[in-house]
Amino acid sequence: MKNKIKNREELLVEIQRLQLLADEQEKIIRTDIAEIREQLRPKNILLNAFQSITGIHVNTKDLFVNGIGAGLLLLLRKTLSKAESKAEDKIYEFADNVTERIRKFLSSVLNVRKRYSDEEHD
Repeated sequence: MKNKIKNREELLVEIQRLQLLADEQEKIIRTDIAEIREQLRPKNILLNAFQSITGIHVNTKDLFVNGIGAGLLLLLRKTLSKAESKAEDKIYEFADNVTERIRKFLSSVLNVRKRYSDEEHD
């Protein structure tokens, strides 16, 4: 209020001005409360503590994307590790079978040769 109110019209104008001022201040207070509420969320408290300790500013959107990427990478590595293990087992099994067949074949060839050689000496 700058001057004294002299009549009803000035009073109404002043009431309207004060109402607008109160509305603006209420909006500012609501915004401040929303910001404080957001800052007091557990994830933001942890993030702010991390940033204050390390001095590294972390963008939460990047952090979320990087977290998802790391999770997917971990899942992919686990899946590939299992697949690699299964493939390795099959390769070892195949190699063992081939080795066993070669051993049996060579054994049978050597037994035939031995019998042939024994028959010639008899």
